[in-house]
Amino acid sequence: MNERGQVQIVVVLLFVVLIAGVGLWLTIATNSQAEQALETARQQGAHVELAEPATIEVSAVSVLPLSFNPSLDQSATVRFELSEAADVTVAMYGPNNERVATLIDGSRLEAGKHTADWDGRDDAGQAVPDEAWYVRIDANNTSGWGRWDPLAHSGGDRLHPTSIEISRMGDTISYVVPKAARVLVRAGIEDGPSLNTVLNWRPRAAGQCVEIWKGFDQQGARYFRAPDIAAIVSVQCYGLPEASIISTGNRAADYFDWYMGHGASLPVKEEVERLSVLDGTTSRHWGLPPHLDKDPAVTLAFPQVDPSDPEPGQAIMLDGDDVLVRMDVPVDAARDFISNQRFELVTFLDDVRIGEDEMAHLPYNWSWNLSDVPDGEHWLTVNLVTFQQHVGIATQRVNIQRGDPPAASADAGDDQGDDK
Repeated sequence: MNERGQVQIVVVLLFVVLIAGVGLWLTIATNSQAEQALETARQQGAHVELAEPATIEVSAVSVLPLSFNPSLDQSATVRFELSEAADVTVAMYGPNNERVATLIDGSRLEAGKHTADWDGRDDAGQAVPDEAWYVRIDANNTSGWGRWDPLAHSGGDRLHPTSIEISRMGDTISYVVPKAARVLVRAGIEDGPSLNTVLNWRPRAAGQCVEIWKGFDQQGARYFRAPDIAAIVSVQCYGLPEASIISTGNRAADYFDWYMGHGASLPVKEEVERLSVLDGTTSRHWGLPPHLDKDPAVTLAFPQVDPSDPEPGQAIMLDGDDVLVRMDVPVDAARDFISNQRFELVTFLDDVRIGEDEMAHLPYNWSWNLSDVPDGEHWLTVNLVTFQQHVGIATQRVNIQRGDPPAASADAGDDQGDDK
């Protein structure tokens, strides 16, 4: 080999050594930075766990019954198996990942089958509202750890309800869901407005479900199940996490009020990677906060008319060619949730679309021109439709009278003048 070739080999070897040295330096620097970050987190009181593979198998998890009524002293039982002895924690969580009840708190359990009972109360002894709850099981010992969290592998799958029917009398709506699900039921007019959210994303057990409707609109003022009205019903649903428990029978507490007043202060577990909503099989509602992910309550008001806030079914008397109409979402938390989305307002008169605004905001005011609306009674309906397909509904009966008042009787005046 000549001298030039020897020089080239030396240069190449030096280059390889340099690259290897840089890589080693980067590795050392990266590891040093990671260790420093972990140590800083520990010093600040954080609980740091390294992502080591699970070694304890938590399996055969089930819950019976899938739906229970704690007000009748019913309870639910969680069953599971451990591959080896471990310190075990079994806890119930709410739909916002709030830790509601601890059934087993770090107790040492041997390998094999085990159970834990839940009476439908939280750790403070309060009865939980009617909702769907899920169980998480953590196991730890000196050699490793294990976990069963249903959010990591289930929930949110779009389901297709079947056998949707309105009863002959129009007082109930029935349907069948293939598994435990969160369900939305709306009733409305074919090619017209939605008029009632009969069931607002509530949990339901698998099988046939029956919802009481009675054929009225959201405000309970208009009956639209009459034979001459083309009423339609839509049912949407998505699956609950595996082994969810549905509590019923607590009429004193609504989940929204319970969560805003109590549940939001409970410990929240770390988020797990959920199934993607981009694959077309997962509902767009999966992962949204369930206490807010609902069709919002909507109000219609006529500020220049007395009364501006009428009783349900009471007709608003309107005259002239223009009237100010105000639409709003009265609950602050719901208004903020809606305002952070794109939404549009669609207005209907006697179930016929008369307007649409895709750049709406809350509260929303508009001047309703009545010049083309005939005198008499009409139904004004507003649908607030969000990008996430929430639909807020408000309907108001109006009575338009623009004719001149009847003239005073001339005979009556003459009689009064002749009275001597």
